[in-house]
Amino acid sequence: MKKEIVSRTGRLDKPARWEIIVVTGIILILSLITGMCLMPSDRCNCVVVSDESQYIGRYLKHSGPDSRRTTVLKTTCKRMDQEIDGGDGPEKGRVRWADCKMGPDCEETGMF
Repeated sequence: MKKEIVSRTGRLDKPARWEIIVVTGIILILSLITGMCLMPSDRCNCVVVSDESQYIGRYLKHSGPDSRRTTVLKTTCKRMDQEIDGGDGPEKGRVRWADCKMGPDCEETGMF
């Protein structure tokens, strides 16, 4: 005879309740971890080149011996942009940056 999960009163037995609680907890924890990795951080991928024509493409991809790419605080890169380019923003001029999300892949952000 097969054991029933639901009793005659309509309630789940204890093992079935615990399984539901554990599965729900795992789903909540995974969704929180995923959400935290998508949150913005205070760091950015900052690129400084000697000439604006060294940029290939639209954003941060670049070539040239006088270029420098670093992962720094966003305020530091904005300060460099202000000093070198007069603060023209993250997509123009010699200093460009892309905001990083929480996680290990900041070096690859904006390299297109």
